[in-house]
Amino acid sequence: MAKFYALCEMENSKPEIYYRILNEAMTLIKKHGIRFVTMDLIAENLGISKKTIYVHFRNKKSLISETVKKRLEEQEIAFEEIDRKAKNIIETMVMVMDYGASKLDEINPIAFEELKRFYPDLFSSMQNSRKEINHQNTIKMIEIGKKEELFREDVHEDIASRLFLAQMELMMDHQVFPAMEYSKGVLFKHICINFLRGISTSDGLRVLENLSSQKTFQDKIENEQ
Repeated sequence: MAKFYALCEMENSKPEIYYRILNEAMTLIKKHGIRFVTMDLIAENLGISKKTIYVHFRNKKSLISETVKKRLEEQEIAFEEIDRKAKNIIETMVMVMDYGASKLDEINPIAFEELKRFYPDLFSSMQNSRKEINHQNTIKMIEIGKKEELFREDVHEDIASRLFLAQMELMMDHQVFPAMEYSKGVLFKHICINFLRGISTSDGLRVLENLSSQKTFQDKIENEQ
């Protein structure tokens, strides 16, 4: 919960209009993609002048950058909450999978393609900013799974983690998976499920199958809030 309180403190340090602009931009991008969203449209929807937006954001790129940053911060808070509620490492990873897939499917698929095309530095930053952290976290989860006897002892943590994260990067390659043909949420689930099946013990597979037969863990999280 530490990151949740840190985010609250950060939000309290900025004026309300800053977050109204940011949230409106995020809502529009999710629905229509990045290219569709203009400063004029945001200003019109919020009933403010375009000049007010430029007081808080230098340009559209700055605004897009802040939306990406906020999304990543919200994701970290959600992952902390999932880790607190899960009974074992497989449940943790399945809950992360359900959460991640639902969030990916909230976004117009064209937004990912447009981010990579029009703001390649932001796209690279989003991909690379947490690469090593994600690698170390995946290694840690595999180690926990071994201790819980849910993951196989012969799994090489470093190699398995790198292969898993490489598939995540491939998911964002629109030449391999065109944005309008493949659901990011479906791709994400396929990668996660096949990864878990590949490294799980017989006990781990039973846990995974039991979880798969239940309702989605995203529903569980929302119902408990």
